[in-house]
Amino acid sequence: NLANDYQRFYLHYDLGMDLDSIGKSTAVSMIVTFVLGYWIGSIADKLKPVRLMAPTFLFWALTNVGSFLFIHDATSYVVWYTLSQIAILSNGVLYGAFAAMMFPREKFGQFCSANATASGLVCTTIKIFVGMLFDYIPYRFCFMWSAVFEFLGALAFIQVAKNWEKR
Repeated sequence: NLANDYQRFYLHYDLGMDLDSIGKSTAVSMIVTFVLGYWIGSIADKLKPVRLMAPTFLFWALTNVGSFLFIHDATSYVVWYTLSQIAILSNGVLYGAFAAMMFPREKFGQFCSANATASGLVCTTIKIFVGMLFDYIPYRFCFMWSAVFEFLGALAFIQVAKNWEKR
């Protein structure tokens, strides 16, 4: 998700959207995801987050592929950004429940801390290279960058779910 910052550049510089319309479009998406948040958490409780992580990553990847292909104005941005935000919200809710389910209770805080630290270090390092990359390729490819890693995340969580079912 490290290339998401470049979505705004694509919208502003390539599509010519002003910052006001980008902000209002983004707000519409945030309202929709706010309304869906409780419902997504309820589904996570019923169906187990480990089983839902792979489909969520796949949905997220597909929303980024759709964004790459179909965002061409403010209206299409609202539609695809909203779908993407639903996927991101779902992923966040599910990951929180997943961590609580998978990390050992007696060391939950330590595992969360180690996870946040490792994630921060990796993201900080990679972000430098992402910035360099987008100096040379069109901003629109930020969607495909994200989609590649979300597809990989889906594959990883398919394996995690299989291992979890066995144990």
